Amino acid sequence: MNTKKTLWGAATLIFALGLLSWVFMTVIPESGFGIYAMAALIGIVIALFLALKELIQGLRG
Repeated sequence: MNTKKTLWGAATLIFALGLLSWVFMTVIPESGFGIYAMAALIGIVIALFLALKELIQGLRG
């Protein structure tokens, strides 16, 4: 199993879900998607952190 591919796939999926939730929160504020958008934003931050960590490890060697 390729860990880097799995990590990038998970990060991309989390980012896409987060973006979708953010669009719902912005366009339809009364839809009740606010809590999902907050969770998605946290997920995006975690995904970006993991991707950055992978990038730094990749640059090191």
